[in-house]
Amino acid sequence: MKKYIILITIAFLTTMGFTQETDAVFKKIKKEHIMHTDGSIEFKYYKEVKLLTPYAFNRLFGETFVVYNPDFQKLKIHKSYTIMNNGRKVEAPANAFNIVLPRAASDYPAYNQMEEMVITHTGLDVGCTIYLEYSVISKPGFMTEMMGTEILSESVPVEDYKVVIKVPARRALKFELMNSELKPEESNNGKYRSYKWSFGKISQRAFEQSAPANYNLAPTLSFSTFPDMTSALNAFNANKAMDDQLPSSLLKKVNNWKKEAKTKMELALNIQKYIADNISSKHFPMEWHNYMLQTPSQVWNANIGNDIEKSILLSKTLQAAGFDAKVMGFMPEKLWHSQIADLANFKHFGVLVQIKGPESFVLSATQINQKSMDLDFPSDLMLDLKTAKVITLKKIKAGIYLNAQITIDPDNQIFGQLQFKLNGSCFDALALYEDTNSITRNFSNGLAFDKEKKVEASYSGNSNAKFTIAIKDEGKIEKQENYYFWKLPQMRNGIAAQHFNTLPANREFPLVVEAIEEVYEYSITLPKSVEWVEKEVLMEYDESFAKMKVEVKRKDGKIFVTKSLTINPVIIDMMAEKGPMNVHSQKIEVYERTLSLEEYAIFRQMMIDWNSDSANELVLKR
Repeated sequence: MKKYIILITIAFLTTMGFTQETDAVFKKIKKEHIMHTDGSIEFKYYKEVKLLTPYAFNRLFGETFVVYNPDFQKLKIHKSYTIMNNGRKVEAPANAFNIVLPRAASDYPAYNQMEEMVITHTGLDVGCTIYLEYSVISKPGFMTEMMGTEILSESVPVEDYKVVIKVPARRALKFELMNSELKPEESNNGKYRSYKWSFGKISQRAFEQSAPANYNLAPTLSFSTFPDMTSALNAFNANKAMDDQLPSSLLKKVNNWKKEAKTKMELALNIQKYIADNISSKHFPMEWHNYMLQTPSQVWNANIGNDIEKSILLSKTLQAAGFDAKVMGFMPEKLWHSQIADLANFKHFGVLVQIKGPESFVLSATQINQKSMDLDFPSDLMLDLKTAKVITLKKIKAGIYLNAQITIDPDNQIFGQLQFKLNGSCFDALALYEDTNSITRNFSNGLAFDKEKKVEASYSGNSNAKFTIAIKDEGKIEKQENYYFWKLPQMRNGIAAQHFNTLPANREFPLVVEAIEEVYEYSITLPKSVEWVEKEVLMEYDESFAKMKVEVKRKDGKIFVTKSLTINPVIIDMMAEKGPMNVHSQKIEVYERTLSLEEYAIFRQMMIDWNSDSANELVLKR
């Protein structure tokens, strides 16, 4: 009974969450990106936000934070005031503007000059409206072009959303608006060309579990004055960090690592481990410092760097150790366009290194990754930052294929073995290279594996492997009077890792799921003194996006359980690099798919059946 009460309570709270009134609403937002004729670039921002609850001004909108770099930027506040609910206007006082160091720049000497203006809004009450307008103006500098991506979604709805892009009349501008058919209003006064998009109402951003990224749902505008991505990366690669020589102290360490390592794999992972663990990592947007980087020598000597800086250091160190290593940038496929460059759309960085024969791995410079980094971002494209080429490593769909031969003896001890194969993102190749026996931690229940027998493993590169594990389990069967309950062993790193065991009945946004294939086959032999008290089970789904089957039956004195689930990948057309004649596309397979609300309803029921007791637990009686 308690179980049902809890479920009803969860459903009630979930429904309340969906129907609750918004805490605030933006009456107006206007963003302007202006390239001036002198080469300076201005970002001008204006907002009117009406606060509807105390939470809105206590937690959400009581302050505005503006980060800028005084080395090449200046901040101008044009207006900041509040119209209270009774109509009274309250101007922001002088002490409402306070400069602090951005958190991302703390303990980061190279960027301690960064500033964050904290604007405290005054005169706030329920029903008031905040008005704010400011500009951040960047001097002409290293990046002589303008580029950006505006994802038009906020934490609360917007009633009137405008974006303006303005460039000198003779400058070329490339842009693309996704998820909207709206055309810009264009004007040219001989000095500037302007493009204006007036969107009207914009819904609040997606907030639910596994919802698509905002750039997949909301109007998203990418723009650039660079001719293409190759030109942008050529400018970026002019950083002296790209050609810096490593300091002698690091080269000495490299020589020691080479002497100590028994294999090339061990050498590469030892280098990664040192840089990831011993050099502090900062997640610091490149645009904050105008895409200028600290050199590997500076990062090494200061013992701190951001994602891209540490990736360059890792690649240079691996090269010094004799590896072919290249810095990779990861960009969401949706935001990639070979002809429209915005370097800020690179969300992650890693190092592609050839370690073992033809096998390649992408290593992180900020943490010890369990598998090649490209498997962690199924909807991202990986680009070589030197050549702007999209690099496609051999990928296969995530998969788990398990066969279990199990015997339960009269004393409730469990014997047998598990044989299984792991594919793609389910196979933690780098972690298992370090410790093959760690595979036993991937199981969802407390099986006791035979400690006298080693895990047998055979690897096929970095994409799949086969394992055999002996089981010797005591007392893992739960007893209630004359009944016994035993959970079937399953793996944590498949569909279970996506946490779809509880999904709400009502949902507002589509659901993103990883493409995967899981097959579990169990053969369970029971002693004659034990009776299986449940009925046979057969549940099947056959949809365009997924298939599932669960079957539990008795045959020849044994219990057979078969569970299979397949979520299909998506084939997309990706814009490739510009060829001699024109821009062409190529088909690629994306190991992630988005389910519509109609598909979600089916998938939710599928997950209920997949995770049900009847599909995962045996009930026995003596």
